[in-house]
Amino acid sequence: MLTYVNWKSSATLRGLAIVFCFAVFQLQTHFANAGMIVQAPEGLNPGDQFRIIFVTSGTIDATSNNIADYNNFVNSEAQGATYNGQKINWSAIVSTDAVNALMNTHSYSSSAIYMADGTKVSNAYSETTRGDSGSLWSSDLLAQPDEGIDGTKYKNRLVWTGTAGNGSEYSTSIFGAYGVGTSNYGTNPFTGVNTFSTPHVQVGFISASQTGSNWIQIPNISATNTPGLQTQTNQYQIYGISDVMTVATIPEPSALLSSIVGIAVVAFIAALRGTPFLRQSPGWNFR
Repeated sequence: MLTYVNWKSSATLRGLAIVFCFAVFQLQTHFANAGMIVQAPEGLNPGDQFRIIFVTSGTIDATSNNIADYNNFVNSEAQGATYNGQKINWSAIVSTDAVNALMNTHSYSSSAIYMADGTKVSNAYSETTRGDSGSLWSSDLLAQPDEGIDGTKYKNRLVWTGTAGNGSEYSTSIFGAYGVGTSNYGTNPFTGVNTFSTPHVQVGFISASQTGSNWIQIPNISATNTPGLQTQTNQYQIYGISDVMTVATIPEPSALLSSIVGIAVVAFIAALRGTPFLRQSPGWNFR
C-alpha cells in the first residue's frame, strides 16, 4: 500500500528521534556489557598476530601452588575484555613448582607482545631466540610492562612472579625454588638454619624507567640481602598475557558501532531536511 508521510510534522520528527535514540542506546548497551574492547595495535595488517600483556589492578597473595588460581585471577581482572567480538583468554605470568611461566603462557610466542595502548613490549620469540634482545625473556625489553588492561599506568609496585628472567621458576643452587605457593623458608642444607621465618616468593618490579629483567625478577644480592623475595602472604599485583590473536579482516565491533552511528546520524538529518537520502521520492514511503 502506498501512503504519504509528512516528514516535517512534529509527531513524525518525535517518532524518528525516539527510534534513533533507542537504536543507538541498544548498540551502546550491547558493547558496554561485552566488557572492554581491545584494539589491534597500529601498524598491523589483517592476518598479523599479536598478544596483549597487562598488570592487574587488584592484588593477590602467593600462597597457592595451583596455577589455575592465578589464571582465573587474571581472567577476572580482565573484566571480560574482547577482541573482534570474542572474549579473550588470559594466562598469569607466574611460576609454580609444577608449571613455570614459560609453560603457562603457552611456551614460545609466534607474535609480538603489546600493552593495551599499543606500546610494543616484545618481539616474537622461539626456543632459540627467547634470550635475544627485544624478546620477552631477555634482559632488553622494548618497553617495560606497566599498564593495566584499561590503560592505567602503574609505577614502583611489586608484582608476584616466582619467576627468573628466562621464564623458569626462580631458584638458587643452595636454597631451592621460590615460585608461587612455595613452602621454602630458605633453609640452608648444610646448617639446617632457615633464612626466613615464613615461606618467601620471588617478585618483580613495575617501573617504566627500569631496565633489564627487573620486571620479572628483582635481583637478590646475597643469602641475607634478598629484596626480590617477599613473604608469600603479602598482597601484590601480577601480570597477565593474552592468547595469540589475529588482526581481523573486517571492522572490529567498536569501529563498526561508530560507523553505524555515523550513518544513522546522516540518515536522520537527511530525513529531517526532506532530502532523498533513503527514499525514492520526498514524502513517500512503501509499506
